[in-house]
Amino acid sequence: MKRKVFLITSSVLLALSLVILVVSIIILHNPSEYHTVVPSNVQLVAFTDNDGNIATVTSENGQEYTLSLFDGNSERLWSRPLSSYCTVLKTFGDRIAVSEGRNIAVYDNTGETMFSVVTDYNPVSVAFKGDLFAVASSASKIKNRISVYRITEDNDAFFDGELNFTNDIVQISLYNDSVYFGTGSKIYRLDKKTEGYVAREIAVTMNKHNGFYIGNDGTLYCSSDVGNLEIQKNIGGEYLITDVVKFGNGGSLISENGNGVIATFDYLGNVLVYDTVGSTQVIRFKTGTSVKSVSINNAGTLLSFKAGQGVTYYDTFSLKPFSFFQKAKLWIIIAVMVFIVTESIAVLLMINRSRKTIVSIGKKINASKVSYLYLFPAFALLLVFNFYPVFSGFSLAFQDYFPGVRADFVGFDNFAAVFRDSTFWSGTWNMLIFLVADLFKAVICSVFVAETIISVTNQRSQYWARFLMYLPGILPGVASWLI
Repeated sequence: MKRKVFLITSSVLLALSLVILVVSIIILHNPSEYHTVVPSNVQLVAFTDNDGNIATVTSENGQEYTLSLFDGNSERLWSRPLSSYCTVLKTFGDRIAVSEGRNIAVYDNTGETMFSVVTDYNPVSVAFKGDLFAVASSASKIKNRISVYRITEDNDAFFDGELNFTNDIVQISLYNDSVYFGTGSKIYRLDKKTEGYVAREIAVTMNKHNGFYIGNDGTLYCSSDVGNLEIQKNIGGEYLITDVVKFGNGGSLISENGNGVIATFDYLGNVLVYDTVGSTQVIRFKTGTSVKSVSINNAGTLLSFKAGQGVTYYDTFSLKPFSFFQKAKLWIIIAVMVFIVTESIAVLLMINRSRKTIVSIGKKINASKVSYLYLFPAFALLLVFNFYPVFSGFSLAFQDYFPGVRADFVGFDNFAAVFRDSTFWSGTWNMLIFLVADLFKAVICSVFVAETIISVTNQRSQYWARFLMYLPGILPGVASWLI
């Protein structure tokens, strides 16, 4: 009776463990999220204010660009065509800065133009704070420029100066009425002199960075290309590294909400949200898809965007419990798998025949443990080069996979795409034709020749007939060996 109860209990636990394992893999892969419907041709997107409105730039065949504003329910509030191609979309509260070729225009939340400026090169980054407006533009890796403007109460933009720079400018940020920018592994500040603006080096980062932001207290935040958020504080007039937060496998531009909360990400979809005021990590999690850009508003809502797949919203505060379980996902899966294996062994040991078999196998392995030790390298190679590719290929079948760039879980989308592809059905039909033709060719011809040889009564003639039939299959191999 006790044995039956144990077996029933173990079977139930095993079933539950398998369910937990599947749920852990599926649910923990993607956090709670909700999507908004935006046009599939969206190229750039960003939050505009606390109401959840988002600004988007769409493109028709890479030629006609349109700036639009959507509310939180995906309803279009307004749109207006852009005069040229667009490379930059940046929001500052309810103000929207967008590039139109070499022109940068700033709109309010009704779509009215506040002011515009013209740059000599293609814009790559903009910053707007108070009456200070700065634009970084680039013509090549060694031909870059930062242009500084002053904005009056009547929204007139007056040119205040510029600086030419020979290195790529990653991102610009404003602090204490000064322009800061990052390039390579160095951070610079623009100082205005009599002869114009000059760049003064103020800090050096550990690694090359891809995103830069300066907080309200002058602290530097750099998103490095090794997936770290590097934090430097001004101590005694010198910037020193005070903290490094690991978040992924590569850095990106840093987005901020105007109240000191910043967000950055890597190309695999790992996202970090950090509170610069409280010097605390708000959340770090993986979106489950590669990301092109992120944006965050004052309400703590994070917006993730990937071209062709729309916009995804995340509530950063409700993600905290999920983030903990996501970090522990591997350990949860390992623990469940270990439990399944041990429970299975326990069940087998409760069955007399299985117990005797397991004990017998264990004794044989123990008696020949040295031989198995010698065989271990061969087993390891088989696991790595034979079995692992099989399971890995099975996993890749459910992903949008591009080596080194993305590995997005797409469910059965790949299989659906195959079945919708006319080439697949054409190839399947051709394969069936070849299969039937080969079957008839292999069976009918072979049977005909065999019956013909058997019908020959002369033993010598049968021998030469068989010899001549096998000769074409033998000669190529012999010739290759001789060569």
